[in-house]
Amino acid sequence: MKGFFYRNWEEPAYLGPLVLIRVFCGYYFLSTAITKLGAPWFATAPYTGMIQKAADTNISPGYKAFLLNWVIPNIEVFRFLNWFGEIALGVALVLGLFTRLAALVAIFVLFNYWYAMGGSPAAAPGTPQIIKHMAFGLAVVFLTAAGRSFGFDRALHQQFPRNPLF
Repeated sequence: MKGFFYRNWEEPAYLGPLVLIRVFCGYYFLSTAITKLGAPWFATAPYTGMIQKAADTNISPGYKAFLLNWVIPNIEVFRFLNWFGEIALGVALVLGLFTRLAALVAIFVLFNYWYAMGGSPAAAPGTPQIIKHMAFGLAVVFLTAAGRSFGFDRALHQQFPRNPLF
């Protein structure tokens, strides 16, 4: 009988190396969420100031209206969604659980962060490049179903082979 590790390398697309990308991106989301737990800048007033500053940058009128009319009035809800979403994405990517869905949502979150920074390197030097590279890596993870190698998606795919989520 073949062992767990041997079966994971048996995938037709040889998804093993993509585990590194998946786990790195998951670690990034987990580490940023854990950093926010005790950070003074993540308290309501400073976080509101960060969102206000993002709204004052050179962004589209629709996104600015979203930040000013939805996010700032409901800042407590969005703070929780931000923190909990990063935890959920990190856990899902590290464990390889619902990897395709997690990768798609993570790409959306990353581009939302990048857009809030003004979408230019001048907003936060270096950060937009990291976001773009991670988004590209997550797109590869999404398209190749990298959760099937060393992840829980393998068992889910065997149980539900016709479901494209796994």
